[in-house]
Amino acid sequence: MASTDHTPRLFVLAGTNGAGKSSVGGATIRARGAQYFNPDEAAASIRRAQPHLSATQANSAAWHEGKRLLQHAIALGLDYNFETTLGGKSFAKLLEEAASKGFEVRVWYVGLASAEHHLARVKARVRKGGHDIPEADIRRRFDQSRLQLIQLLPVLTELRVYDNTAEADPHKGIAPKPQLLLHWQRDKAGRGAVRHPQDAAALADTPEWAKPVVMAAMKASLQAASPEPQTGPKAKAAVSPAAGPVADLKPAAKAERPKRSAPVSLKTVAPSPAGAPPKRNRPAK
Repeated sequence: MASTDHTPRLFVLAGTNGAGKSSVGGATIRARGAQYFNPDEAAASIRRAQPHLSATQANSAAWHEGKRLLQHAIALGLDYNFETTLGGKSFAKLLEEAASKGFEVRVWYVGLASAEHHLARVKARVRKGGHDIPEADIRRRFDQSRLQLIQLLPVLTELRVYDNTAEADPHKGIAPKPQLLLHWQRDKAGRGAVRHPQDAAALADTPEWAKPVVMAAMKASLQAASPEPQTGPKAKAAVSPAAGPVADLKPAAKAERPKRSAPVSLKTVAPSPAGAPPKRNRPAK
């Protein structure tokens, strides 16, 4: 078991396949001497050890191994770093469970301008010997992962969102140049606030794909700044893109610990006209 005076931390690299999660966040983790679970690497290792398995079978085995390791870390109160598409509900529910048990949950989310960009990156990876992902899965995850992220916002400790659309080629010495679009973080009192963007110009430059996430974070920040900090269903309504314009937010009384939002649609979010690497974590044993 972890020490009782240690606050366990989960560091999550999230985003649809092809976003460049490994390049943006994974490289940073390993440069600091830490490790993280990369399902793509795990799937490749499984296929090398069991060449009779199909790519789908190897991907499934890697996914289940990642889930098992996360469950193990939560059960024992261990720090854990891992990568996920956040395309399904299983990992989102586990992150919610971890937060309810006192974990700090920090997410770096990496995205591209469109599903087509993700598809193109995966195809380029396949040409270099990497593994493929079905087109239907990528298109589904492009929306679903952002929805899961928005619904998880009330239980997160910190969220950074990056756009990695600018082309890079590590093999030619051209490093990725991810653009920070959003930095949202809780203070010691548990109030979340947007640290970036801080001005109308930066907000106006937010790519379309990220606007629902940024707007949800801004709503949560406005709610946190109200005289009575909100939790529970009313706080969820403030975070949800379906909650209406930012100006409609009103303070509410305290309630129970927040849970994830009800399903929402990215299309319900209308942008307002106004206008550091993770701490070194211990991988799960």
